[in-house]
Amino acid sequence: MKPTATLTPDGQAYDLNPTAVLLILADTAYGEGSHDTTSKGRTRAAKTVRDMLAAATAGGYTKADILETLLTMGEVSKRVTAMYADAMDAAGNERMGRIFAGMRAELKGGAQ
Repeated sequence: MKPTATLTPDGQAYDLNPTAVLLILADTAYGEGSHDTTSKGRTRAAKTVRDMLAAATAGGYTKADILETLLTMGEVSKRVTAMYADAMDAAGNERMGRIFAGMRAELKGGAQ
């Protein structure tokens, strides 16, 4: 699944697929964008990236260690983007749904 961001019908937000979320979180945790993020935010983003890669591994993806290395190096290329997509396809909607539900629950619980 290629990274997608689709404008919502009201035009006020975007719906992101898991591949797009992984790209954003990796940049938040490891990329140049991380300079504007608190230490706690970078830590959270890195944890979620690891959770997403663990879900991909559970779904049969065999290159999570390589992908994680590339992510921490800030590598963004067509090859790496294809690896993101393959990983999220392997993770599947059910596993990703559990990760996203856990993130929502943590935020609703007041953890920051």
